[in-house]
Amino acid sequence: MRKLLVIVDFQNDFVLQNGALFVPNANKLIEQASKSLTKNKLKEYDDILVQFDTHTEVDYPSTEESKQFPIHCIPGTFGWNLAFKDLDVLDYLHSYAYHAFKPQFDIWRGASYVKQDIMVGVSIPTTETQFLANHSNNEWEVHVFGIAGDVCVKETIIGWVMRGYKVTAFRNLIVGFEKDIDTIREEIGLDFNIVNSETIT
Repeated sequence: MRKLLVIVDFQNDFVLQNGALFVPNANKLIEQASKSLTKNKLKEYDDILVQFDTHTEVDYPSTEESKQFPIHCIPGTFGWNLAFKDLDVLDYLHSYAYHAFKPQFDIWRGASYVKQDIMVGVSIPTTETQFLANHSNNEWEVHVFGIAGDVCVKETIIGWVMRGYKVTAFRNLIVGFEKDIDTIREEIGLDFNIVNSETIT
């Protein structure tokens, strides 16, 4: 099976203590991610999808999130940017990965997709339908980490599992507002693997 790494909302507004919507203990993931996900480790994946929580002051009041959380992750702000501190990792993700910009909790409703391709020097627009067609569940398995475990990560995992993919979540690279990923798996009653990232080769 080919491997797709899905990075969920690993953005400054969630990860940094002065972020607009800091998730408790998310700042501790920065060091863990630096150890677990080097550029060489990322290159072992056949593809990468980076999800960006993305809101505007105009659209945010009409979203489900606005009922629970203050506005956050506005494009062009520091808080919207990825929180990896390894510049080689950031460069790789901005040069070769797919990016999906989502205005909701989950990626399955209204996200816009682009493929970063440094070889041609442009971002190539694509769609969810085309992305899934290029990553079929009989050829690809999905590895997931990010923030917040009990909101966007949960919804991401549910979507992949319900579409028939084998999913593995990295316990040591996921934090939630209130619940850990093991509790979430028990509550949603779906079958997916949970491991520490160091066990994946």
